[in-house]
Amino acid sequence: MIIIAPQWEKVTPAVHSCFGAWQKQGVVLRHTEDWENGKALTIFPSTVLDCGKQRRFYYSLNAFSDHNYNLALAEQNRKGKITKHPLQRDCEGYFTLTGLPEEFRPLQANVLRLSRNDWRMYFWAHNHVGGRHVRFMVASSRNGLNWQMLSDSQAIAFCHHGDVLCQQGKWPLQRQCNDATTIYQRPDRSWELYSAALMYYPAGQQCPDNKDMREKLIRMIQRWTSPDGHSWSTPEVIILPDDQDPADLQFYYLTSTDLESYRFGLLGRYNSRVRQLTIEPVWSLDGRSWQRPYRENCLPLLEDAQKVYMVVPAQQLLRAGDTLTLYYSICNYDHSHVTCDGSEPQEAIAAAQISARRLFGLRLQEGQVRSPAIRWCREHLQLHLSADAALQLRWCDAFGSVLEAMAPVPLSGQGGAPVRVAVPAAQQGRVARLLLSGTGTLFDLEY
Repeated sequence: MIIIAPQWEKVTPAVHSCFGAWQKQGVVLRHTEDWENGKALTIFPSTVLDCGKQRRFYYSLNAFSDHNYNLALAEQNRKGKITKHPLQRDCEGYFTLTGLPEEFRPLQANVLRLSRNDWRMYFWAHNHVGGRHVRFMVASSRNGLNWQMLSDSQAIAFCHHGDVLCQQGKWPLQRQCNDATTIYQRPDRSWELYSAALMYYPAGQQCPDNKDMREKLIRMIQRWTSPDGHSWSTPEVIILPDDQDPADLQFYYLTSTDLESYRFGLLGRYNSRVRQLTIEPVWSLDGRSWQRPYRENCLPLLEDAQKVYMVVPAQQLLRAGDTLTLYYSICNYDHSHVTCDGSEPQEAIAAAQISARRLFGLRLQEGQVRSPAIRWCREHLQLHLSADAALQLRWCDAFGSVLEAMAPVPLSGQGGAPVRVAVPAAQQGRVARLLLSGTGTLFDLEY
């Protein structure tokens, strides 16, 4: 079992929420093909999958000037060699899609492998001919390469600020959302969809004075559920800005990655005043109630010693052992595609890694924290601490009172390794808490 740092109680004021350190892996995808020229390359919020001998990147190509969007696929073998393929329509080829009306252009693919020969792809399709039509649609495949629109395929959702029929009131409100959508199948085979939605700024409150707020609309996060990935529930609002957030902050997207005892999420922070997208880490036990202990950008805006202006992630992180890999898009321009210094817009796809056991932390500076009540059923526990940790552990009863008969246990950081602590025989099988005091950073507790 895992207890993460935010689940501990802060006993003294000298304890602050923090986040672990990403290890940047550098740029993994850039423009290399003629058919990519003139288009922005992005992995947001699309899928990266390990497929045996290769890793697949389903990415988007965005041509903002003429809305000539398309999907593309990059495959990386174990030696690091990358081969790219543009999506071809209604023809034979390596990476294809059949059945989508010709006037629609696909992007932002969420790809799920349901079984060996059963794949599903959800994507936004744009049609800017004869009015603007923006719809979230689904296709199926037996290999993740050759896709076919389902025979009874209908749009799952419609972009409420971008689809002309939404603006005319012709689509149900419960099926309207913004783009930047993520979708997941749960272990029980049910489905979840997260997407931003727009709401009007509260009446009577002063709206931030910037161009992105001219319509007085702000973004929040909603959640839909489904038994089959086709029929969806009425949405529920799960994250919206509160009085602890800057007045211009909006929430652009939510990604979710399952870990042992909770879901690790990346929440899109959109500072509308400066038109900047960054990443906030969040967590949840059920996918509905999301906790925000660290209300800041967690991914440094620096790549290969060069500053970047915006970062946006792929649909979910990949895991190998205790290492999580995040793929994300970087660019030097703001949400309106304008660079700060007038230089040419540039973008790429990069990667960073972090330990799954060292995500959320509590930084103690001669402080104290207390664990939840735990029934100790094993002979040892493990604490993930910072390398500079100099802490003391005390055993407490189920209600938090220190057990004076039990000697304090000094703890010091072990670099990247967890600190192993014996559970006293008198506490094995019983309910007790831990009290940590001193200086250092606490991450996960394994027991």
